[in-house]
Amino acid sequence: MDKFAIAEIIAREVAGTMLPDEEKRRLDAWRARRPENESCYRECLDSSSREEYARIVARYDVAGEGERLRRRVAATRGRGLSRRLAIAAASVVALFALGYLAWERRAAAPVSEALQAEALAPGSSKAVLVMEDGRSVTLGGRDDALPASIGPAIVIDSNNTLTYAPVAGAGTSSGGVNILRTPPGGEYRLVLADGTAIYLNAGTEIRYPVEFSGEERAVELSGEAYFEVTPGARPFVLRASGAAIRVLGTSFNVKAYAGQSRLVATLEKGAVEVTRGEDRRVLSPGEQLIYNKEEGTIETRKVDARFYTSWKDGCYYFEETPLEEILGTLSAWYEIRVAYMDESARKIAFTGLLNRYSDMNELLRMFEETQEVTLSVHGKDIVVDKRKTGRGRPQTRD
Repeated sequence: MDKFAIAEIIAREVAGTMLPDEEKRRLDAWRARRPENESCYRECLDSSSREEYARIVARYDVAGEGERLRRRVAATRGRGLSRRLAIAAASVVALFALGYLAWERRAAAPVSEALQAEALAPGSSKAVLVMEDGRSVTLGGRDDALPASIGPAIVIDSNNTLTYAPVAGAGTSSGGVNILRTPPGGEYRLVLADGTAIYLNAGTEIRYPVEFSGEERAVELSGEAYFEVTPGARPFVLRASGAAIRVLGTSFNVKAYAGQSRLVATLEKGAVEVTRGEDRRVLSPGEQLIYNKEEGTIETRKVDARFYTSWKDGCYYFEETPLEEILGTLSAWYEIRVAYMDESARKIAFTGLLNRYSDMNELLRMFEETQEVTLSVHGKDIVVDKRKTGRGRPQTRD
């Protein structure tokens, strides 16, 4: 049976639609065909799975994504599945299709024993707030109580979000500059006094004033964060890795880790101006700027912004992306280190949707089941090798 046809039938059943007798018979026959089909069906109907993927789905044009995936499947049919990785268990048509493809591959391909025992849990919402006077408070866990106010702002920590709300007539106390840090394997959301929302990825630090004053709203970043800037008369300025990103009101992602050689700024909405020394670039939606700190070079290119912003919505969305880039993106979140036995494995490209909150083991299994690579887990170290057949080429499956 067509994978997409059965996915659509399950999606309609989950949505509460009464299935016609013919579709019910087709679904029952598919479920009875093998145990793996029944397991897939039950996972799709599980309420916790549906809730987990609901907010991921909300960000995407699922009908369009489903049709695009259909075309990709048709175009590559007969040439093997090794360069297409579709991963999800979902509550609507497109993601049900992805989920079924993943389940079918899981049942068909052997998994290394090295991926059976080790457990690599995803990160979670946690951060540390450092105040002007040096006091620190752990958020997302149990530690010192958060002050009711800092300078002229009420501070609220709720739903993994730290919010600053200005207090009218609070006097002259400024509250100074605060620092919010997420550790490796951590994430947190910050709402500044002007209403700007910032999503901090793992291993990130941001410095910001409790209350904005002067001619600009300036913050400093080391790490990765997604910004939804509140429009205002004063420009919002983000400083990172020696560059300044100037905006009035927009949505963008910045990746600028201290130990990495590149700053990557990706614009989703609005417009931003990026300045480094005498070099000035203005980005439009769907454009990305890459500043190489070691070489001192700046380049811009057109991209699909979703590939670089979807992490804040609980997933990683990628298309024909090299494995090295995918695992590099996952490394801070899962606190892993990656080594390659075969350098060519770094460049093997995959397409798919990864759940940010899945165990790393499950994601590694999905990569291995494409028959392109083998992976082994040693504590926090992942060793990647390119799978070879007797002819020395990657094995593929129809």
